[in-house]
Amino acid sequence: MGPAPAFCPAASPWRRTGSNQLAPRRPAHPRPRPPPLRRRRRAHRRPLPPVAQPLGPPGRHRQIVFRDVPYRSLEAALGRLPRPPPAVRLLDVRIPQRGPEDQRADEASVKSLLCAAALLEPEKFVFEIPSDSGLIHGSLVVNLPSFQRATSIVLNLRYVFLRVPAGAEFAALETLSLSYGTVAIDRLLSCCPRLRKLCLAWVSFNKGDLTVKSASLQELLLEGHAEQIETIDIETPALKQLIISFSAPDDISVLTPMLEMLWWHCYFRVHVMFDLWRLQQVTLMTAEGQGQLRSLHIDACARLSFFHGKMDAFTEEIEKHMIVKFSVLELRLATNGHGFGALVFHLLGMNRIRRATRRLKISLENIGE
Repeated sequence: MGPAPAFCPAASPWRRTGSNQLAPRRPAHPRPRPPPLRRRRRAHRRPLPPVAQPLGPPGRHRQIVFRDVPYRSLEAALGRLPRPPPAVRLLDVRIPQRGPEDQRADEASVKSLLCAAALLEPEKFVFEIPSDSGLIHGSLVVNLPSFQRATSIVLNLRYVFLRVPAGAEFAALETLSLSYGTVAIDRLLSCCPRLRKLCLAWVSFNKGDLTVKSASLQELLLEGHAEQIETIDIETPALKQLIISFSAPDDISVLTPMLEMLWWHCYFRVHVMFDLWRLQQVTLMTAEGQGQLRSLHIDACARLSFFHGKMDAFTEEIEKHMIVKFSVLELRLATNGHGFGALVFHLLGMNRIRRATRRLKISLENIGE
């Protein structure tokens, strides 16, 4: 600011302070302030029934969660919910752990619940009937309705056979997680053109065959199974991650050219023998922090047994699990005081192992007879 003037007339917008400084003159009467805004009275909202807990701001994407709701009250509760719009982002229905005897589920009630949920068109749908709920006695056959807008579906339905009717469609589905129950997975996958992730835990498959054919699938996880898998047929050209554990099937066919992360674990319930050596596990996996090296792990145990398998069967059983290339061979042998040289020489003599192995590791244990 430039130098202050020598005088300050009354009409000037400046005034002189006690320290002979000029400052802006305050108006004689302060400007009137607008009256404070009155808060609008919010319309009285009726309390929501205890059966539903909506999460998030009203009028936007709704999240509806049901907890500890009696089974026979769920369908009526779903029916009271307004249909979209606004959109339902999450619909989470979980049956209480234990219910009264008169709350047992039947095919008609489970089907009605699924249909009522489908009418809400949720983006994410979770439906769980715990195995210890006591609601289901025997096996139920239920049609799975179409969820047009669902991008994620999680179902935990023990003792339920999920049937996929003709015309069913899951056009937006990207993630599917099934626990327990029975399903014709190949029929279901044919209705999911955008599926990227499939998780199966203790699921029974139609006729004991695991057939996974999908052009869009990128992740496949299989944890346990309720019955013996006879055939594994996987054809997923875009698959990047495969995690699977199972008991030795009869036939294996795997086509996954884009696979990056792998954990393939097979354990043997039947006797597959080489002399005194019983084959226990075969694991093919991708190592972490080692440049994505793949390794083949073979577990065997030396035991006196009346079963003496054929050498060819032992070799074939191992070779059928070499679904991708590997460079590391790791042997975990429970010797129990027996020599293991013949077994090692036999394994290294197998053509596919001899050509692929660049590193060998042998771990010895003695667990007793």
